[in-house]
Amino acid sequence: MKRTLLALICALTALTATAAPKIGPADFKDCKQEYPRAALMNEETGTVQVDVQVDADGKVTEAKIVSSSGHKSLDSATVSMVKKCKITKAAGPYSIDYVWTLG
Repeated sequence: MKRTLLALICALTALTATAAPKIGPADFKDCKQEYPRAALMNEETGTVQVDVQVDADGKVTEAKIVSSSGHKSLDSATVSMVKKCKITKAAGPYSIDYVWTLG
């Protein structure tokens, strides 16, 4: 029993340590990014890391924030934006680092 439990823990640790491939703006299609008005007025910037699941049609079916920008409006805007995008890569899990900058 103890060996089975230890093997299961090791397998789960290996699964969670495996990072999804990174994708960036070159892999997006039909995305419209709008800086949240309040974030713009408050000059908020930051990077949001989002893990996404992409289906065979390039549609994002799931999006989960892994690392916050520190600003709720930027985090929410990132998830909303990626859910509206088409991804030009094959179906599967991916990770996106979306950088919000001013100017």
